[in-house]
Amino acid sequence: MNTFNTNTNTLHRYIKFPFEMEMPKEFDQQFDDNKVIEIKSGSIDSRFDQWISQFDLNYATLLEGFYTAPLNKLPIHSDIVTKNTSRFTFSNITKLNFTWGSDHSTTRWWIPTDPQLVEKFQQDSKNPNMQLTPNVTDENDPPHVFLDENQCEMIFEKVINRPSILNVGQLHSTYNPANTPRWTLSVMLLKKDGTCVNFDEALQIFKDVIDE
Repeated sequence: MNTFNTNTNTLHRYIKFPFEMEMPKEFDQQFDDNKVIEIKSGSIDSRFDQWISQFDLNYATLLEGFYTAPLNKLPIHSDIVTKNTSRFTFSNITKLNFTWGSDHSTTRWWIPTDPQLVEKFQQDSKNPNMQLTPNVTDENDPPHVFLDENQCEMIFEKVINRPSILNVGQLHSTYNPANTPRWTLSVMLLKKDGTCVNFDEALQIFKDVIDE
């Protein structure tokens, strides 16, 4: 069962940031195809730690760098699904993303046309995403869902050219229609007890800095 509420935007908000994040040095490269790389927390802008601490939050020490090649797209996926009584359901976990490159690239959110497709999720144990949140409670090796576009219906799309909080527990993908590449630094937000921040919680936590 998908938890997206079509009556409200529970998927994305821009965040007012007090400074321009420096692009990680690992992003100073281009590839022929899409790529996901690991970014160590020590290599991101040192001002970020002070900024995030004012919200009484931590973040996963292993971060992700997403490279979307020009005129390309990353596949539809959900970052973490949870298993309850042998059923897999989507979550509403939230990441804070910073993007460089194309000003027209978007993130798209989807719902499966057949909800039972989620029961047949594909777990890719070699995907670096699987190692993203090793310290999240009860999620030692969180599974991912990957679906094709012909298995889904797009429900929301937003240009990501500013710092943003995104609901990554729901099915989403990236699209880069430009001739320039897109790099995204993706930060998993954690509460002090090590659990993920849900999108509704993020709306309250960041209420004073939400841009729209």
